[in-house]
Amino acid sequence: MNLEQRVEFWEHAFICRALPEGDGRYAAELEHADEPVSRIEPVPDALRLHGTPGEALRHAKLHAMQWVHGRTGDAQGHF
Repeated sequence: MNLEQRVEFWEHAFICRALPEGDGRYAAELEHADEPVSRIEPVPDALRLHGTPGEALRHAKLHAMQWVHGRTGDAQGHF
């Protein structure tokens, strides 16, 4: 499984990652990919650690959607 995916939501690009923690769990990480200097967006602790890479990637994508929604208002029709 690929542990990194690029996603775009409403003019914002992100790189979502599942990082192995060494104990069989994976941490979700979200990076802003559309800025001159890339910036890691903190993923809330409740969404950070997961049992599979797929879960970690899904929650990183969810956090990206929530980040965009929080800054664009009700942009659901644009996704």
